Amino acid sequence: MGLKAKKTINPSHLIFLLGGHDLEMVEIRNILESSYCRFYNRNHFFGTKLCSYNDFFNNEHTFIGIELIADCTPPKHCIEIDYHNEVIYSENTDRMFYSHYQPHII
Repeated sequence: MGLKAKKTINPSHLIFLLGGHDLEMVEIRNILESSYCRFYNRNHFFGTKLCSYNDFFNNEHTFIGIELIADCTPPKHCIEIDYHNEVIYSENTDRMFYSHYQPHII
């Protein structure tokens, strides 16, 4: 068995999609802004759905959904983050937005 190459992600291809507007999400936004990261924020109070970002999806970027309800099929390149370690479930899909991915933002 050979070694498997690690997949790297070009930071310029990352787009963060922010979930519900709470204190944690405000701080995440502050970190993203100070790090010059590209992000979109629908400013929904709670229960932000993945489909609300459909107009941004493409096959060129890697989307990082933070605390979103998976109510549609995610884009081809998508990292799903649930920092509360909860499973966010939508009745409209059998998919769960859940991840063990823990990002490190510099």
